[in-house]
Amino acid sequence: MLIVLDPSLIDLIRSSPAIHLDAVSALENIAQARRAGKNLVFADHDTLAFLKSYQEISAPARDVFANLYRRRPQSKSLLDGMAWHVRVVAGVDELRIIRDGNNIISVSFQYFADNPVLSSKITLLTENSLDGKVFEQIARYYLYSKSLGHVRLAYDPHGGGGQTTGDEFANIQQAKDRLCLCIVDSDRQIPNGSLGSTAKYLLDKRDSTLPFCHIHVLPVRELENIMPIELYRRLADKDVNRRDMFNNLKKMRELGLIDAIKYIDVKKGMRLFDLRCKNQNDSKYKFWSHIFSSLELQIECYSNKICEKREHCECTVIAGMGDKTLEVTLKALEQIRDADLKELMEDYCQAYWDELGSLFVSWCCVGSRMNTI
Repeated sequence: MLIVLDPSLIDLIRSSPAIHLDAVSALENIAQARRAGKNLVFADHDTLAFLKSYQEISAPARDVFANLYRRRPQSKSLLDGMAWHVRVVAGVDELRIIRDGNNIISVSFQYFADNPVLSSKITLLTENSLDGKVFEQIARYYLYSKSLGHVRLAYDPHGGGGQTTGDEFANIQQAKDRLCLCIVDSDRQIPNGSLGSTAKYLLDKRDSTLPFCHIHVLPVRELENIMPIELYRRLADKDVNRRDMFNNLKKMRELGLIDAIKYIDVKKGMRLFDLRCKNQNDSKYKFWSHIFSSLELQIECYSNKICEKREHCECTVIAGMGDKTLEVTLKALEQIRDADLKELMEDYCQAYWDELGSLFVSWCCVGSRMNTI
């Protein structure tokens, strides 16, 4: 993660008549973690000019800050590309999130005097390992699009799924010894619909007083819903079974039905069972019946029976792309050039990719190892 040293920290050191041991320890730990390539560190010109000559910290620590001082002109653009960063301040016992356009975790220097959080690799917690790999592809495209290709990414992947995701997040959060970014699907079936059980359970475990662990719920149904439709064309060209979903996604785009693209079940498709409700005033029924009508799709049951389970329903409205959709999408993302992917990107996708890419890069960015004294 990007660590920003606030000028107030240097003001505190300068104004103190005695050596501030906690400040010295914090600076040593921050420098050591940066030397090992565990994170990125940024500070203004005056702060780094002071630290590279501050005699109360070790020679290796001063060398790190001297290195950062020389690199500062090249690293200034980092702040613009980061949605989150940690700001180390002089305030006593401060640990809070400040939102002023970006998200700043404002932390007292005392927190880093004896806490191992800086030296631990960030944990990326997702519902499965495949999700994490796709998020990384999105982050790498973001780095390309923002001309930040020199930024490195590193994380410790953890897959959860269901209640396990929430339980693991809670354990990491309470340990307070590492950063954690957790990203999950919303599983919403319509705009402003109810969250799925995984996201609900996870959010119940969140402790807002511990900001080094962050939860991001995707603002669409699932990860598959933010993939460029033209990327799905490539999958459909290779498998006829994926063409129905692709053709309908394309038609939704042409008709401006972007919300339908965001909340349709890309993998499993849509059956009449998915519209099952107590009455036709139900918001889910109203939303999808309007979409199906706009697409000129049949929404009347032709089997004349009430199905108790979805798998019993034979009335397919839109066929899904299959359970391995994300797996084959990942392979396509790994093979396509960034410049070619840019040509396929659509406006609504770009906004989500920018948001997710900036989030991922902010939490998972690291520097290269430094050779110091």
